[in-house]
Amino acid sequence: MSSPSAPDATISTRAHYAPPWADVSIIGVAGSSGSGKSTLSQAIVRRLNLPWVIILSMDSFYKPLNAEASKKAFMNEYDFDAPDAIDFDILVERLRDLKAGRRAEIPRYSFHKHQREEETTNIYSPHVLVLEGIFALHDLRVLNLLDLKEEYDHPLLASLGGICVTDSSFISLVLRDVRERGRDIDGCIKQWFGFVKPNFEKLMDTVPLRRQPADIKAEDIILPRGIENTTAMTMVTQYIQLKLIEKSKHHRDALTLLEIEAQKEPMSEKVVLLDQTPQLKGMNTIIHDIDTPSEDFIFYFDRLTTLLIEQSLNNVQFESKATETPCGHKYMGLAAKGDVCAVVVLRGGSALERGLNRVIPDCKTGRVLIQSNLRTGEPELHYIKLPEDIGRHESVLLMDCQMSSGGAALMAVQVLADHGVAPGRIVFATYAAGRMGLHRLTKVFPDITVVTCKASSTSTTTPIKHAFEYSCSGVICQKDDINSLILDYLTMEGYSDAATKFAKEANVQSLQPQDEMEAREQIKHAIHIGNIQEAIDRLNALDHLVLEDDPTLHFALLRLQLVELIRRCDGGDIAPALEFATQHLAPRAPTKPEYLADLEKTMALLIFPHDKLEPPIAYLLEPTLRRDVAAMVNQAVNERQSRRRDGAVRDLVRMRNWVERTARGAKKDIPDKLELNLQGEDNDDAEDGLPENGHDPMVTS
Repeated sequence: MSSPSAPDATISTRAHYAPPWADVSIIGVAGSSGSGKSTLSQAIVRRLNLPWVIILSMDSFYKPLNAEASKKAFMNEYDFDAPDAIDFDILVERLRDLKAGRRAEIPRYSFHKHQREEETTNIYSPHVLVLEGIFALHDLRVLNLLDLKEEYDHPLLASLGGICVTDSSFISLVLRDVRERGRDIDGCIKQWFGFVKPNFEKLMDTVPLRRQPADIKAEDIILPRGIENTTAMTMVTQYIQLKLIEKSKHHRDALTLLEIEAQKEPMSEKVVLLDQTPQLKGMNTIIHDIDTPSEDFIFYFDRLTTLLIEQSLNNVQFESKATETPCGHKYMGLAAKGDVCAVVVLRGGSALERGLNRVIPDCKTGRVLIQSNLRTGEPELHYIKLPEDIGRHESVLLMDCQMSSGGAALMAVQVLADHGVAPGRIVFATYAAGRMGLHRLTKVFPDITVVTCKASSTSTTTPIKHAFEYSCSGVICQKDDINSLILDYLTMEGYSDAATKFAKEANVQSLQPQDEMEAREQIKHAIHIGNIQEAIDRLNALDHLVLEDDPTLHFALLRLQLVELIRRCDGGDIAPALEFATQHLAPRAPTKPEYLADLEKTMALLIFPHDKLEPPIAYLLEPTLRRDVAAMVNQAVNERQSRRRDGAVRDLVRMRNWVERTARGAKKDIPDKLELNLQGEDNDDAEDGLPENGHDPMVTS
């Protein structure tokens, strides 16, 4: 067993925090070749459908063969079913690494070459490990690592530490070896009668006879029918589920205890807050303003992240360095000690990558995805990809957008520590940090440096959210209400087919006709593919008053149409774009200052190369702009259709007025003035030639 070094000795020596993969539960599944061990293990994992339950096959631990043994293997004369064929020393070492929460490099064995390959497979952070192999219950050292902690009186119900599959299938073995291991049928028959069947009768069939009271029980469940034994399968999956619940509870309890202990501690000196200069406060003000446009938000946030990364680099490892200036003078300065890499905590941490790329363009970057469980709030590790040599990097930047309770940050630092990175070499950079999270993180890892732009005395999450959750506590929603909410969402977003099918399935009546939903869907599709003129035509055909009542939306559509024209003429003829801007946008720009600013940014696309644009202007060429405008159109149409309509006569007058203007614009031959008689054709009884209401007839011009 490899003794844990200082960076690796984290779980066993630090009792106040242990991730859920500490002391992994290992279940052994044993049986002869072709007995269905792999099928059983895969069925268990499929039933659970969780990323934290994985299978480790003992086939990976076959010993490397010398020339003589390799020759026998190619002649199907080597005994792979004997205990001596397994490298139990390496297997036990890897299992102990996993038990200690460390990363384990699992060897790969090629049955086509009959040799161990140079590449290895890394396993890290399983909560439950299913070890399947012929001799999973053979070695006493392996048995001691299995979950053999409780015993029951029933002969078949112990702690489920090991499972013995007793059926052997000659057909299964032949099919597997031919399909996966490149053997021929004659070789499979030779292996079966020469080694598989004799070893099974010699070693596996005598397992129940060794169950003496003074001995360690090798197996806790015997499955005579493999995956067909649904009762035993249910027992195994339920046991694993209970183990996962137990680990989750211990993890949450540890975080709660840390929260209580952290309240008594002063703020660590390793927490570095950016200097609150007027410029920094000004940028924070822009970011916190609800009316800040998205392009401005991105621009100023990128500036802040650049300052944050630069301040973080002030806290990495440095060493003295003497250099000579061009004038021949000696200068004693500092240089970064060793390499610096970065690890991004997804998904929020990716917002800091632009600042990282500005400061260190060639920085090696890894990623970990940690998300909170929606039901329990517990942080869960879903994905990890780190630089291969991260343990040899002198400094590691760990980046996340915000840290509230510190649960995800604790887990991310623990991941780095398990991969050989000392906490003293980690600099955690985050835009916003809650005081509770800072206390938790620095109490568990006192050597880590935390650099933040702003620290709050409360959680960084929105208090309104907590108030809303509190007000909804104990509220039971009726199924019909939930179905109505789902149907309302599908309807409002324009998913006509899905809304129709769901309404029929849930027996709920849609409040909007399907043709209107389909029309909105077609408008959104036209915008998404950049055909803005088609979208405007369809929108006018659906309800021309949408654009007439909302000049801002009309301007946004026209500006997007100009963007699409500029996109098509990149490096070519810009005359169509200039003509469109002159005719349709220039007359509208003076009416509002924001129109003029938007038009100026759009026209800048004609001047600067599209691959060298700054964020506020580059945003115009991104698909995000199409999605934003499509969302604006969809919202406007929904509001128009759901709003109480004006009187029928007023709608009729406005529609007729629009038709008349359209006809005059097309230079149709119509009178200069048209009377609109709302009281009908018969006005003979009107006094003094006036209509019955005593007013002049409505005239349009």
